[in-house]
Amino acid sequence: MSLSLAFSGTLIACLFVKVNSYFGLLGGTAGVMMAGLVPTICYWKLKGLRTLNQKLLVAFMVIVSFFGGLGAILSVVA
Repeated sequence: MSLSLAFSGTLIACLFVKVNSYFGLLGGTAGVMMAGLVPTICYWKLKGLRTLNQKLLVAFMVIVSFFGGLGAILSVVA
């Protein structure tokens, strides 16, 4: 897993010529993960998904995090 992350990070760094766009991509995707996915995973592991409201909350945060990460990628690429 670590090797694949290092390889993909090196490949992305080689493809982006501008340093600002590379750091924008890293900051945007890492920010979305820290704000959306990490708390959702922690909530899921600590509380579990017993009720419908808890399942809807986790599904909503996953969808929001997906669109946030997609927006971060598209803002750098476009």
